[in-house]
Amino acid sequence: VSLFFEQFEASPLVIRMGADSNAGLDSVFFIADRQSADKSVQQWRRLWMAVGAMILRAVVHFGNAPIALSSMVLDCAFGRFSKLPPDLDDGVGSNPGEQLARFRESKGDEWARSELLELLRRVRRAEPHKEAGYRWMLAQRGLAPTRGHKNAYPSAFMLLGDVVETLSAMLEPQSFEFLRVNSEESSDGSLMHVGAVLEWTMLWDVYLKYMGGGDRWVAYEALAEGLTAKGRRIDLWAKLSGEQIVEVFEGASLTPSAVIANLEFKPSYGYDAQINSFRRVVESFSEMELSMFLRFATGIGKLPANRRFPTGQKLTVRFLPDNLELLPSAHTC
Repeated sequence: VSLFFEQFEASPLVIRMGADSNAGLDSVFFIADRQSADKSVQQWRRLWMAVGAMILRAVVHFGNAPIALSSMVLDCAFGRFSKLPPDLDDGVGSNPGEQLARFRESKGDEWARSELLELLRRVRRAEPHKEAGYRWMLAQRGLAPTRGHKNAYPSAFMLLGDVVETLSAMLEPQSFEFLRVNSEESSDGSLMHVGAVLEWTMLWDVYLKYMGGGDRWVAYEALAEGLTAKGRRIDLWAKLSGEQIVEVFEGASLTPSAVIANLEFKPSYGYDAQINSFRRVVESFSEMELSMFLRFATGIGKLPANRRFPTGQKLTVRFLPDNLELLPSAHTC
């Protein structure tokens, strides 16, 4: 199981974000663009269904899964985030920017502000510097003049020309074009807009970078089919948010006491010296060494979030009286 997920995380199916040991960041994975992964639609769907099925198998048998998918991926898979262009089909064959403008009319600006804050919180875990960049964008916006302006509104905002130039480099081309088209441009390059145009721009930018386009929604749907065994195990996930599912995948923090509590020794008599020696060795392990020990013994280097193996199983350590010079071996069946 661990080997499957290691190969999966190294594959073109996913995009790795956030890995930085110096900053204390672990890798977080998002779904890649299908064409960049060089897969047909049929292959794409089949592969992501297999990934979902393997995650389900790991969670059922081990209580966790060695995979670092973003909670945004999981919430998309279970339909908890809305589609935006180019994945939004509103029945009117126009360009994505016009589709987003109509979607804005139907949802309203407060919806966009709420969704943006939620997504930025998720982005912070994967790429804190990107989240900080988005926060910077919001901080550069000022109130537009309310007198002597032909389109003065109480909720009118302005972005200065040098800020606009920086935004053009930071934003995806489509989202920057949405900002430009839905703003009034001055001769000095500054932009004035009414309402939450910048929030909608940033929301769409986050969506295009991390969530949508490139047949990602085909992958989300297939992943959900695998995770739920085509709907038969939907009860396992229905009450959990994407972030709660990630906690299930991550399992418990490994400590010597947590691992030792899941061990049993056979025979439990006549081997006191060996048992005590084994305990002392485990107590000396770092978190990484504990993970390596569990992976050697069980195939997955984690414990479930409740710190117990499924169905109360124990990891049995057997001491054999013969062949004392042999190295340890592990069996999972």
